[in-house]
Amino acid sequence: MPGCIVLVQIMKWLLQRLRPRETDSNKEYASEILAILVQNSDANKKKLAAMNGIDALLQAIAPYRNRDPGTSEEQELIENLFDATCSCLMLPENKTVFVQGEGIELMLLILKTKRLARTAALKCLDFATTNCTPACERLVDQQGLKTLFAIFMGKLKVKRTDDSSLQEEEERTVSIISNLLQSITKASRRDRVAAKFVEAEFEKVDRLMELLFRYQGRVVAEERRLRALIEEDGEDLGEEEVLLARLDAGLYTLQQIALIVGQLWLAGDGGVRKRVLMLLHQKGQALATVRELLKEYRGSLGDDDGEAKAKLSQRITQMLLALGHNPEEDLREEEEEAQRRQHSAAQQGGGGAAAEPAVAGQQGAAEEDMELEGREGAQKSGAQEAAEDDMDLEGAGGAPAGKPARGEDEEERSPARDREAARHRDRDKDKDRSRRSDREERERSDRRADRDKGERAERDRQKEKGRDRGERGERGGKERGDKEKRRREGEEHDRRDSDRKRDRRDEDRRRDRRDDEDRRGR
Repeated sequence: MPGCIVLVQIMKWLLQRLRPRETDSNKEYASEILAILVQNSDANKKKLAAMNGIDALLQAIAPYRNRDPGTSEEQELIENLFDATCSCLMLPENKTVFVQGEGIELMLLILKTKRLARTAALKCLDFATTNCTPACERLVDQQGLKTLFAIFMGKLKVKRTDDSSLQEEEERTVSIISNLLQSITKASRRDRVAAKFVEAEFEKVDRLMELLFRYQGRVVAEERRLRALIEEDGEDLGEEEVLLARLDAGLYTLQQIALIVGQLWLAGDGGVRKRVLMLLHQKGQALATVRELLKEYRGSLGDDDGEAKAKLSQRITQMLLALGHNPEEDLREEEEEAQRRQHSAAQQGGGGAAAEPAVAGQQGAAEEDMELEGREGAQKSGAQEAAEDDMDLEGAGGAPAGKPARGEDEEERSPARDREAARHRDRDKDKDRSRRSDREERERSDRRADRDKGERAERDRQKEKGRDRGERGERGGKERGDKEKRRREGEEHDRRDSDRKRDRRDEDRRRDRRDDEDRRGR
């Protein structure tokens, strides 16, 4: 207990050191110590929130919404402040305090002013909107979508010295958009987010798919590098090591992009669906790409925080069904995985396989050949034919000296191979059906695109005809108006001439009368 009291007093003193407006080395050290204290301790995060520490952190960050850090000490200070804030936001109750303290509004102000702290503000928003409905709704209500999607499209640029911040901003904006689509419960707000992808001829869908293909290429390149490393060294890498390497290459961001695509597909907008299919087909891919990413992400969800993970898993299942996933495939994959594990355990446990190592090796080679045949789509149709082909392949590999290539063990294993071959054929049929379905879907999409193109062309022709008729009518009206104007001008000219002539005649008469009177008077 005394130690806890001392720690609370230390944290209060550190928060007080953050309050002065001027920056010095003591303020920087205080922020760094505070970030270390709350980094790995949930108890310290709760204590900091209880002593109004989150509000103090926001007040220390607020001056940098209008200016960039002037020195390296200030740069280090602001990084420590954001690190401490993000650490506190890992607790759900602290996210509520952050929203009530207008942290969302402060981060949006930093984003709009295009300061160097923008990347850290995006990181803070990413932490705040993860599994937090109030934070997501506040971001939408505060008109944050315009700024967020401008950064997503790369339109709000900040002068930087490296490209690492640009990549982090891409990953953070993708994560925030995914959080918004997953966590917002009110349909009107969620529709506002989805409607952003329809604006400006689906330019945001184009950007989303561009990021999907880019991060997919990075992950595939990393997987190839790992395979080459395994073949070169001859040692298998651990699953955790492989997963970490794929995550470093951008697997998490790729999965978040797949989640956004699944959410948009689930929303049911026909234009967005057509655009996604068109962009996938241009790269020679299909919806199976998105389905595989979603299935892998669903399989990686842990058991902790069960309610939130169960809701997310259920949501992903709905996306998969909307994307054309067959639930029976999951059952078959689970059965095949269980059988592979049992077979592996039986081989490692000894028994008959230990007594006959060469035959076991031949059996493994035959099973690998069977799997290769299944992937290449072998034309054999009967279970017995597939089993005979596998045994022929095994015999071609050579039997050990003094032992028959086909013995009693093989006869006992024949039904198992028959079942395995049947499962491979069923899987091939399912793949053929899936490919056929994708091809038909692609053809339907192309037909709809052609029909829409023809309709647009016809509408353009009708508009052009209407414009021509309007222009002709306008020209005719202008000509009639000009003719009428010339007629009126001619009539006015004639009237003025006649008036002038009449005036001259009258003047001549008056002059003649005066002359006559003068003559009579003389």
